[in-house]
Amino acid sequence: MKIQEIANSYCCPKCHGKKPILNEHGIPRSGKVPLPILNKFLFVSCGLCGYTEIYNLKIAEQLGVEEERLITEEARSKQTSS
Repeated sequence: MKIQEIANSYCCPKCHGKKPILNEHGIPRSGKVPLPILNKFLFVSCGLCGYTEIYNLKIAEQLGVEEERLITEEARSKQTSS
């Protein structure tokens, strides 16, 4: 699932608003020395009521790759059955 797809298909589960506010944040490792960012998260907030959902971008990217693979396999099976 891509960020733009999340924005385009957004519908607030609380108020059914269609105007999301997107913010991407990285969460660094804890420690005294600044370390590289471990995970990136996408915060999707409703522009009307403020309800917020949080997406782990690593998982969302994996889902997007899997979804594309399934669509490709489905298209191939339709071509071979025709």
